[in-house]
Amino acid sequence: MINKVKTIKNELISQMNMKVKGNIYHWTQINFAFNSNKIEGSRL
Repeated sequence: MINKVKTIKNELISQMNMKVKGNIYHWTQINFAFNSNKIEGSRL
């Protein structure tokens, strides 16, 4: 289990450094921002 978490973490860091749109890191950032705004009541 710990190895899987480390693998996912390393992949997300790698994708973050590549700055390519459409990868898993990019999708999670958009999804987290959307949900955060929804929780706060913002209307986008």
